[in-house]
Amino acid sequence: MRVIWKRLFLKKSSGEKGTLYQLKNLLHRTGVPNDPGDNMKASEDFLLVVLHSHIVAAAKAILSNKGHAKDVMSVAKSIVQDYVNIKLPSATPSASAKSNDKVMVYAKEVLTLGLLWHNFHDSVKEADGDRIIRNWKFNLLAFKAAKRKNYGTEAVNLLLQVEHLLSPREAAQLKWSRCVNTIGRQGSNIPMDLHMEHLNRRLKSIVRNMGSNVTNGSLSLGAQSISIVDHICHTFEKECEGVTTSDHHSVPSFETDFNLILNIIEEQDVFASTSKAHNRQHASIKLSCGLLEEQKRVALIKWIKLVIQNLST
Repeated sequence: MRVIWKRLFLKKSSGEKGTLYQLKNLLHRTGVPNDPGDNMKASEDFLLVVLHSHIVAAAKAILSNKGHAKDVMSVAKSIVQDYVNIKLPSATPSASAKSNDKVMVYAKEVLTLGLLWHNFHDSVKEADGDRIIRNWKFNLLAFKAAKRKNYGTEAVNLLLQVEHLLSPREAAQLKWSRCVNTIGRQGSNIPMDLHMEHLNRRLKSIVRNMGSNVTNGSLSLGAQSISIVDHICHTFEKECEGVTTSDHHSVPSFETDFNLILNIIEEQDVFASTSKAHNRQHASIKLSCGLLEEQKRVALIKWIKLVIQNLST
């Protein structure tokens, strides 16, 4: 999420129609922060409606350029082929990857990074271990390109363990034990580390309410009672039908915001054919090609080898 924000969510682009910051102001999404970590829920909701609008706009462009498609799958395939930049890094920078239409480059980048984020997010919710690992391969490229050193190192370490270092049993355990479902509904899994953060927050609340009675023994009892206290709190909140601060968030109208964004995208004709668009650009954002297209294969391999060497020491 931070990779997307750093590359596409720029305050100086507030006057450029179709940019994330301009769309945020258009929708009056005041809860969407400059750092998505400050309000992850608001950031995810905003990016989701923007992504859906771009997908529909891309589908309309495909249908207008190529006529009526046979089915939804053929339209989706055309969107990926024409507007999603997920090509593997080449040995040398690709001059053909650079485009004079910077507006379309920006829209493609929103679509590409947005789909990668959404696919990873959905694979976690469904606890699909195979898809999670596949997404981490793309995450590795994105983290390397965005110079997110620690996340890139973690991606290499995870893939190295799953593919090479661990036994089949341990690799399967690592792959399929990355999520937890605390409510029992299908498609409601959350990352294991996020669940641990929730439990840590509950434990801190227990400790705060101990006041001056904090001892090693009371801390141990508090840690052992986390799950019971958490269940009691959730049951109480549900029975009282009150608004909670941790589990339920107000969500703006998706349909209204979707239509507003779609109108802006179609007005700007961001997915216009080459014959209709030339030298268009957002004055405040300079993108010549996609984030993944910027990578050089030789440099990437060299960096991965260096990370593996550092991990082994």
